[in-house]
Amino acid sequence: MQHVKTIPTDNTCILSVTPITDYDHHIVGKTEGYRVIVDTGDIAQYRLLIGRQDKCCEITGYMTTEDNLDYYIGATLYQLEVLEWREGDVVGEHTAGGSIFLDLRTSKGVLQLAVYNEHNGYYSHPITVEKEGADGTITNLHSDEL
Repeated sequence: MQHVKTIPTDNTCILSVTPITDYDHHIVGKTEGYRVIVDTGDIAQYRLLIGRQDKCCEITGYMTTEDNLDYYIGATLYQLEVLEWREGDVVGEHTAGGSIFLDLRTSKGVLQLAVYNEHNGYYSHPITVEKEGADGTITNLHSDEL
């Protein structure tokens, strides 16, 4: 696993953490992922998304977490960490791809959200971590192909 980026969050309060399905992203198109709504004095949200357009020979990404999302409601969000893991050589039909993990470091411990993608080495999918402010301004915090 490789650490990619640490993103400070101004010690905001988590209001909700929910899965997103069929989200129409302004650049990527149809996506799925997670939405984390925080109170910054105004309401803002962080999103972890993976593109969902099947191209051919892939098992399009999926999202998961081992954590109880409700447990983190009301926690202080200190920072986000983006971690990635990539498959090695292509062996067989579906072995390339990997995972992006978004670790939310909170006053209640680490909440880990993950998106996975598996493909034959040719059909990657876009991954985006972004913040949308209360004014609707979207800031791209991390983008990659997985």
